[in-house]
Amino acid sequence: MDHKKLKEIMKARGFTLEMLSHASKIPLSTLAKIESGITKNPGCQAIEAISNALRCSMDELFGRETRVPYQLEEYFYRYKMLPKHRQEYIKFLINVEYDRMIYLKNKDKTVLTCYEFLNWRGELAEYSGKKLYMVETDNNIFTMQTTFCVFLNTDKFTPFFFPESILCFQYIDDYIPKHGEIWMFLKDGYLIVRRVYKYKERRILKALNDEEEDIDITNDYHYKRIGRYIGTLNQREIKLQKP
Repeated sequence: MDHKKLKEIMKARGFTLEMLSHASKIPLSTLAKIESGITKNPGCQAIEAISNALRCSMDELFGRETRVPYQLEEYFYRYKMLPKHRQEYIKFLINVEYDRMIYLKNKDKTVLTCYEFLNWRGELAEYSGKKLYMVETDNNIFTMQTTFCVFLNTDKFTPFFFPESILCFQYIDDYIPKHGEIWMFLKDGYLIVRRVYKYKERRILKALNDEEEDIDITNDYHYKRIGRYIGTLNQREIKLQKP
């Protein structure tokens, strides 16, 4: 290991030997020998502990070019710090965009990612329990706006949405929901589909079946917007298939 590079990274991170010893769980005397260059090959476990504590790659500690750009390592570190359901949400976004890229066929036809959620608790769907399908349909202005679809296997939204409907959603994170729009939200690993209402300074989610109580989300940042409902696919014009 390059002890000069270790000093450089420690200085850039604002680490002292004492701080690094505490973060890496490596004895201070052992670290002192590594930093001074007396111990040239400290072993894989020690190197890994140091790199984790400094949030850098092991390649950097050897003065080599990093195989993974540091920005990606920083994002991966942040990803690991998120709650499990937030990690699932990020995977969901990556998978949706990847599938759209891979399955886009030609100018006339397109294939959309479609989810079927299996575990319902009233109007709440457990995000982790789901099946994945691909929907082949016409490529038009409507489908071009669709980010993902949901195959509805519950009657909880009748008569607004009927079972076996294929609902289309558009993911737009920087868009503020307007009064009367239907959105899908994520909270604590569960999905909820409701209509957004604005009353003076308040923002309220109203159930589509009128059987559930309103939810006030004016100052609640725990409800993450997943997508805006933009329409329902005509099933006579689509082909539902497993990927």
